[in-house]
Amino acid sequence: MRATSARGSMPDVELRQLRYVLMIAEAGSFSAAAEQALIAQSALSQQVGRLERELGTKLFERSSRGVTLTAAGRAFAPLAEETLRSAEQASLVAASHGQLVGGRLAVGAYPNRSSPVPAIWVSEFHTRYPSVEVSLREGLTDELIRLVERGELDVAVVGLSSGLELAELDHLVLVEDPVGLVLPAQHAFADAESLTLDQLTDEAFIDGTPGAGMRILVDHAFQQAGIVRRVQFEVSNPLHSIQLVHQGLGVAFLPRRMIDPESLSQNGVRWISVDGIPSFRESLVFRRGRLSAAAREFIGMVRRDNNLPANNTGEPATESTVHQKI
Repeated sequence: MRATSARGSMPDVELRQLRYVLMIAEAGSFSAAAEQALIAQSALSQQVGRLERELGTKLFERSSRGVTLTAAGRAFAPLAEETLRSAEQASLVAASHGQLVGGRLAVGAYPNRSSPVPAIWVSEFHTRYPSVEVSLREGLTDELIRLVERGELDVAVVGLSSGLELAELDHLVLVEDPVGLVLPAQHAFADAESLTLDQLTDEAFIDGTPGAGMRILVDHAFQQAGIVRRVQFEVSNPLHSIQLVHQGLGVAFLPRRMIDPESLSQNGVRWISVDGIPSFRESLVFRRGRLSAAAREFIGMVRRDNNLPANNTGEPATESTVHQKI
């Protein structure tokens, strides 16, 4: 790709050469990078040599122990990576512009037994765009986030903490719900208006499995407070948590909307707010700037169905953001 400006000719650089540089830098050798790129090592060396001559500088230091980036190479690599990302986004936009929505859409959702919304959205989208092959996959929050980051899912409905920022993803907040402690009616704290985390150090907890959204939220809150807690029972269904609490086997953190007043009275339990526990956010996550036409239409449908503003990215307006990578 050659460009000219008032200052003269720009170097003639190909996108594949940028990919080769990044592959060599990561692999630490030309042979390993050539194997990964499925080309001959001599061809890879020729391409890098041509790029270095075009740039007028060496990008790699070669030795018997392998190759490392030079100072110029270290400055070049992050810009090469950004250029490749921009090229990928340009290709996606060009490919989908002016075309009917088609292709595939892979949707993920955490198991939420109190709401069938993700399945309803998938059905609605399939009705609107029958030419799109739509799939739905359930999983834990941390697993779904990894699948979206890797591009194996286009979007996913997950449970997040209100103070969480995702490193590589954007997200729309669908529902925000306060989190409190469910405990037996005969518990010593049953008549409290609210509690603090340090009051709960001796409690046995009933929680979701590691990787579930609520488990991540509560674990992080206790870690931030420097408090070690004991998780005695791990369950996948919030209703099971309430039943175990009713039996006096422990206490459990749950979002308020998961517990209707009838469940509280029937099971003889109370829900009490706890200082230091962030709210729970049901959110739609997706890759930043790397969306197919089908994914963009699905996100737009979700925005409209939930009356979400275009700038709703889930960033709290007043509280500080916790930079935590899942």
